Amino acid sequence: MCLSLLVASCSSEESKPNANAGGATAIVAPTAVSDATPAPAPAPAPPVAVASIASVQLVQDCPDPKQEATKSDKADSKMKGKRAKGSGPLVQPCTQSNVQIAFTGKGAIGATVKIGAVRLMAADGKELATLSVRMPKLWNDSGYQDWDGVLAPDSDHKASYKLSVPDWSAVETALGVSSYEQMYTLEVEVDIGGVATKIISPQFERAQPMMIKT
Repeated sequence: MCLSLLVASCSSEESKPNANAGGATAIVAPTAVSDATPAPAPAPAPPVAVASIASVQLVQDCPDPKQEATKSDKADSKMKGKRAKGSGPLVQPCTQSNVQIAFTGKGAIGATVKIGAVRLMAADGKELATLSVRMPKLWNDSGYQDWDGVLAPDSDHKASYKLSVPDWSAVETALGVSSYEQMYTLEVEVDIGGVATKIISPQFERAQPMMIKT
């Protein structure tokens, strides 16, 4: 009987928390749920300009004219001018392919335009060829002038780029038909002040080169 009481007493003492040993039970308050709506993300800065393709002419890729004629070139030109008409072989005219891009100003700062990939696409969206552009010109009151690719702030611009032509035999192999009387689009990657975008032209056809009848 005494032994039983002693065991029960020891068990009761062991079950009590030891305040001196730092074993006090910690009470954790429930985490409060905030009803506050998170702040919206800042709106992106408006683009400096919006680009769109006004027109595409795909005919030929002509040699670029010399920037500055030498004295010998000028003398040779004068001699050719003295020759009788029809004395030399007939040279057919060359019609340069080009793409015209309109830039609509949207911002109060200027920006530089850079043209990236240029792709010729079939009417069904199939990529047919990669083209290139060069020698940008900007339209002003007196016509197209050489352009450095810089857009003035909050202004509209009309630019023209010389456009290369694809390997038409490869295009016809991909299409399975003649490259004439087919509809195409031009896909151009444009970077305006560090903001990249992709623009697509209206549909167009391959144009016949101009020929002079002999």
